[in-house]
Amino acid sequence: MTKIKLYKNDIKLNRDGNVYKFLSLSKKFPRIDEVYFSSIKNSKIKAWKKNKTCNQFIYIFEGKIKFLIFDDRNKNNKRIHEFILGKNQKFSKILIPKNVWYGFKGMNKKNILINALEKKHKKCKLSKLEKNNKIIPISGNKF
Repeated sequence: MTKIKLYKNDIKLNRDGNVYKFLSLSKKFPRIDEVYFSSIKNSKIKAWKKNKTCNQFIYIFEGKIKFLIFDDRNKNNKRIHEFILGKNQKFSKILIPKNVWYGFKGMNKKNILINALEKKHKKCKLSKLEKNNKIIPISGNKF
């Protein structure tokens, strides 16, 4: 079972303009079929989503974003995780395994994330729920 994993910023400082490393392909993330950028406005929430067919590697390129993750893959050990990620935070990248519910909230005026998928988005099997639902024991107010 793939674990949720956080990654630190990998920035090469350069007086003419910094270089930001997004990701390296590995055994846990062997291929990418699609990469897209998404913005989220300050105090807005995008929740709940679950990608049933592939892992997602998300990088907060600009701003600060709060993630709430509900991992119910093990029915006897359901877990809630909370992370604040961002360019100026300790961690700016997260690997969200398939079959894990997640939602996020923009915390700055400008918030941009980059999402890399193992399959094209249109080929992914996705599930979505409203912020307040009976499956995830987190209310929209928790964000």
